[in-house]
Amino acid sequence: MNLKLGQHVIESNRATKYYVKIVDIDDGKPEFQRWYICWKACIEGFKSGCRKLVGVDGCHLKTKRGGHLLVAVGIDPNNNIFPIAYGVDEVDNKKSWEWFMFHLSEDLRDNGEDDDGQDAWTFMSDKQKGLIEAFKNVLPNVDHRFYVRHLHENFKRAGFKETTYMDALWSAVTSTTTQYYEDAMDKMK
Repeated sequence: MNLKLGQHVIESNRATKYYVKIVDIDDGKPEFQRWYICWKACIEGFKSGCRKLVGVDGCHLKTKRGGHLLVAVGIDPNNNIFPIAYGVDEVDNKKSWEWFMFHLSEDLRDNGEDDDGQDAWTFMSDKQKGLIEAFKNVLPNVDHRFYVRHLHENFKRAGFKETTYMDALWSAVTSTTTQYYEDAMDKMK
């Protein structure tokens, strides 16, 4: 791995957070393990104009060495996706997610606050391997919600495959008032 890339990132974007974890393998050669980057402009834009809602997800990389792409995104005032941070890891596990979430939490932390401000954040994710544990260990006080698509998949696995259930679920999650939500939940029951 070319570590000069990280030097170029820092030189051109002074306040950007960039971390690389390299480990020594048996023959003494360094080997890439994890990488994280949070551009200064992205975190400042997110903090100044986006909701305190963070979506976290990962996907497999189809390369010779494999690995996973990890991302954190927000929602801007126009309801568009706003990038916050991303990284690459060697394997999808709890330690990788904890490492990513630790650096993300450091970047999200407001300057000058005595506490870490976790109670103000809501995170959304699917139920990826290791991610729920990472939340418990790194960000125990944040609200953690799951994507509706995955809840719908759980419905189907439980035998509720009709579109009536899906429609009722979507009515509940898109409700804009308490009364609409309660009506949709009653309909789903």
